[in-house]
Amino acid sequence: MKAVLVERHGAPDVLVEHELEIPKPGPNEVLIQTHAISVNFGDVQRRRGPYPGGQSPPYVPGIEAAGSIVGVGPRVLKDRLGERVVAYTNRGAYAEYVTAESRFALRLPEILTFDSAAAGLTVGVTAFELVRFVARLRKGQSAVVTAASGGVGRMLLQFARLFGATPIVAAVGSRLKAEGEVAGHCDFVVMYESATLTDELRRLLGRGVDIAFDSVGGHTTGELIRALAPFGRVVSFGQSAGPALVGTDELYPDNRSILGYNAGQVRKLNPRRAIASARRLLQLLSSGIVASAVTARYRLADAPLAHQALESRSSVGKLLLVPDGIN
Repeated sequence: MKAVLVERHGAPDVLVEHELEIPKPGPNEVLIQTHAISVNFGDVQRRRGPYPGGQSPPYVPGIEAAGSIVGVGPRVLKDRLGERVVAYTNRGAYAEYVTAESRFALRLPEILTFDSAAAGLTVGVTAFELVRFVARLRKGQSAVVTAASGGVGRMLLQFARLFGATPIVAAVGSRLKAEGEVAGHCDFVVMYESATLTDELRRLLGRGVDIAFDSVGGHTTGELIRALAPFGRVVSFGQSAGPALVGTDELYPDNRSILGYNAGQVRKLNPRRAIASARRLLQLLSSGIVASAVTARYRLADAPLAHQALESRSSVGKLLLVPDGIN
């Protein structure tokens, strides 16, 4: 089978297509022929260099894919053969075939396409859990979403609205993104460069922000904290701009707090909740209550181009890889 390897840590060109043997499913695993493979920013971070939970090169990257079950391990019912699924693969999804634990391979509703499922699984579950379990967002609270034009960001805007947040502010990095589809899911759009984020949010919201969803880190985290209302919360789930340097003196005077979230750790430590959240997401996607946004599809061999687009922040929505022979 064709698969993409990270041959060494570095720039996107370290992603190289190779011919590998089709993996065999373990006792509790299924073998999936992939039709759509999600490209996540975590894949970029692991490719660049050592990353918590990452592998040492050479390895096949990718944590989720949608496709059809073509093989099962001895402890998995053969009835699952032929089933259309979307799966958490842990690693190794940039390939024509991939294995996954049977419990993490979720049957797709008939109405849902492989593309929509692959594009929506991780970003959708992340957004759902951030809003419901981490931020515990209540109706009428204000919310700001950083990196709002990305996969998780777009889902967060939808779930914040679904759970009753108002007003909702989308923070983006360019005017092009500000004028895109993001504007349809929020009340205000701000750009990081237009002014300090703190001043801009204070100008829009007056008393400050109740919930700030932060995947950027760096100096942005401090600006979000300073924009919080009393008892406000920053929910940190990434650091695309690097680690945040934040002192407790910015937290305790106004009872502000920072909360962290890692989807992979939830799947490891609380798999029942992770699976329940994924099933709920698939229901919401198939009913049209929330929608995933596929903005580009690349062949497996073009994985470096997908990483370049994601890394340069020129992309919006979700990027997918598609094996040869799949339309």
